[in-house]
Amino acid sequence: MPWPVVEYLAEQLDIADPSWVKACTRRTQTAYEHAWEIRDAYGYKVYEDHEMGREFRTFLHGRAWIHAEGPVALFDHAVGWLRRHRVLLPGVHVLARQVSEVRKAAESRLHATVAKATRQVDPALPGQLLALLEIPVGKRWSDLERLRKPPTRNSGSSLAKALHRVEEISAFDLGRLKLAHVPPNRLSALARQAMNSKTSNLGRPSEPKHTALVCNLEAMAIDDALDLFALLMSTKLINPARRGTDKERLAMLPKLEGASRILARASRVLIERLQAVEETQTDLDVAALWAARCAIHRHGRDGYGKLSQCLLSTPKVTSSVVPAST
Repeated sequence: MPWPVVEYLAEQLDIADPSWVKACTRRTQTAYEHAWEIRDAYGYKVYEDHEMGREFRTFLHGRAWIHAEGPVALFDHAVGWLRRHRVLLPGVHVLARQVSEVRKAAESRLHATVAKATRQVDPALPGQLLALLEIPVGKRWSDLERLRKPPTRNSGSSLAKALHRVEEISAFDLGRLKLAHVPPNRLSALARQAMNSKTSNLGRPSEPKHTALVCNLEAMAIDDALDLFALLMSTKLINPARRGTDKERLAMLPKLEGASRILARASRVLIERLQAVEETQTDLDVAALWAARCAIHRHGRDGYGKLSQCLLSTPKVTSSVVPAST
C-alpha cells in the first residue's frame, strides 16, 4: 500500500503516529491474525470446518445427482452455496477437484443403479440389449443404429415403418425397470450421451448407456410416429378437404350474388307497394305483390342462366373447364 494512503487513513482515524504500521509487515503472523479477527467479526467459517463441510458435501452430492449439469455450472452453484452460508472460499483448484470427484461419484451411482435394475428385472436383458450392437450378416448397420434413425419421408409406408419401429423397441418391455428413484433428466442425459457415442463404447457390459438409450428410444419412437401421423393427417386429409371446401364456397359466390340481387329487388318492390298503400289509404293487393315477386325471381334466374351461357360460350373458359371431346 502506498505510504501517502497510509498517512491519509491515519489522519482520518485520528492516529498520531502511523509509523507503527511498518512494524506489522515484519511479523508474519499479523496478517493471519487480522484475517481471523475479520472472520470472527463477520461470522465467517473456515472451509475445513467439519460440520459445514458435511453440509457442503451433502449439497454437492444432491445437486450432482438431481441435476444433469456440467462442471462449470456445478462449480458456480458450489461457490454460491459457500457465499450464502458465509464460508471462506478455498483455492480454485481445491474446489474444482472436489466438484470433479462429486460428479464422478454421481456418474458411478447412476451407472450402477441402471445396471442393477436391469439385472433384477431379467438377467438375460443386458445380453439382449448388447445383441443390438452386433451387425447382422449381410447388413452394414447394427440393429441399434437402425433403431436410432427416425422416419424421414412423409408417406404411409413411412408411418408403417415408424409403427413397426415402436413395436420392435417396445418388445424389450423396459417399462418394467424400477427406475422411479432416478431423476428423469439424468436418464435423458445418459441417453443423449449414448446417442452420440460410438458403438464400441456402448459394447462394454459394465456400461449401462445402451439400457438408457433404448429406454429413451422407446419414447422417441412413439413421438416420431405421432408426429408423422399428425403430418399425414394434415397434408393428406385435412388440407385437401379444406381446399375442396374453399373451392365449393368460391363456386357458390355467383349464386349468392344473384340471390342477393333478387332479394334487393324484391325488398325494393315491397317497400314501394307499402308506401303506395300508405299514401292512397287502400288495401294491399297480395296477389299482385306475389305476382311481382314471381316476376322478379324469374327475371333474376333467367339473367343468371344467360350469364352462365355466356361464360360457357367463351372459348378460353370452356377449354379450361370442359375437357375437349375426342
